[in-house]
Order: sequence, then structure tokens, then C-alpha cells
Amino acid sequence: RGPRDMALWKGETTSDTLRLNLDTYHYATDLLGGFVQEVQAGPLAKTTLVAATGDHNVRTFGIYAESSRRYLMRQVPFVIWGDGLACGSQLSLPASHRDMFPTLLPLAGVRGPYVNSGRNLLLPVAAQPDPLNAPRALFYTGELRNAQGMWQLGQQNSFVCSGAPVATPTPCSFNALDDQQERARYALLDWNVRVSLRK
Repeated sequence: RGPRDMALWKGETTSDTLRLNLDTYHYATDLLGGFVQEVQAGPLAKTTLVAATGDHNVRTFGIYAESSRRYLMRQVPFVIWGDGLACGSQLSLPASHRDMFPTLLPLAGVRGPYVNSGRNLLLPVAAQPDPLNAPRALFYTGELRNAQGMWQLGQQNSFVCSGAPVATPTPCSFNALDDQQERARYALLDWNVRVSLRK
């Protein structure tokens, strides 16, 4: 393990397990990086797609005490390596697990019908995206995130400004249309699940 500048850590530093958690993260990312490098140097590099994600981050160490950093509370990695793939314009926009399969299935050549619950993160975002392709993330707790902040669905007063740093910041305010569209989308997804379970 190399030296770590703990002055860069914006959260709690007194936890007995903080350094152990950071060491675990460092170890896991090193192993993943080594695996990807082996694939990229191997004979199947041109025809292999590697995707990796996590379900949690190190969210127990007070890093989110400042509301401006609250967006990190639900942020997890989702990385894809493949021949000729580039990040695109959505790197700093909100996304969630619902966007993973709509991103991965086209890369794997899947074109058949499936419940499209999210957006393809490799495509550019339209200036006025339709509701299914708007850069937002909805969590199972009913909390919603757009590029400006986070709030509980249907609760305007819970809105806090909290967004990833971007080149061109936008004004921070509650967006009632985002809230309305996500409530409708949540209901549609719930309906799809219930109908599928009856089959």
C-alpha cells in the first residue's frame, strides 16, 4: 500500500475501520485494474466487454455531512471497458442501477424486447431529453437525484443542492417536472413488475 494523504479525505477520520475500508477499496480496485489489463493485453481483447460495479460505497464515515457533498451518498462505480469505447458526455451526470442494462445490452448485441427502465449511458443526452432518458437517479428509498440536488419524491421541502462538480454549473432549484416524471416512471416500473410476476 502506498502513502495516502488523509488531508484530502473530507469525512470523519476518527473511525477505527476507516483505513481498513480504504485499504480494502484500494486492494479491490488494484485487482480489477490488473484483470482488465490482462484482458486488454490478451487475444480476446477486441471481442471482450468487461463491466464492473459496486452496490455500496464507503458511506459510513461522515463524508456526506455537508449537503453539497450529499450526492456522494448514493454514488457507486460503474465502469465498462471494451475495444473502441469512450466515456461520452454523461460521466458526471446522475445515473443508477436501472441504467446499467440499457447500457450493456446494446453493447452485447441484444436488440430484443425487454423492460427498458433506464437510459444508455454511452449515448449523448439530448438538450431536452424525454422522461425515460433524463439524467436522474431514483433510489429504493424514494429519494431522487438530478444534476442540481436530491429530494424525496413528492416532497419539495426536502430538496437540497448537491451535485457533482461540472464544467458549466446550472442554477440549483427544485424541478417540479423532474419530480412528476419520476413519480410516473416509478409507478410504471411498479406496474411492469406486478404484471411480470402474474405470468
